[in-house]
Amino acid sequence: RIARISPEDLKRKLEAGEDVAIIDLRTALDVAAAPHAIPGSRWIAAEALDEHLTEIPRDRELIVYCS
Repeated sequence: RIARISPEDLKRKLEAGEDVAIIDLRTALDVAAAPHAIPGSRWIAAEALDEHLTEIPRDRELIVYCS
């Protein structure tokens, strides 16, 4: 399933304590330029995603972002 979520909707989910997994797919260069991240997110560079697939939770809603 592919859908979009607004920042406001994600904020509401986090404030409500919903169990979501958030993956930050920005490149290392993007992270260095803007080191801020969504609280609770896990950074996996997009180019390394295949190497980390087993680490991504499958038992909850998954939210990914890249910018």
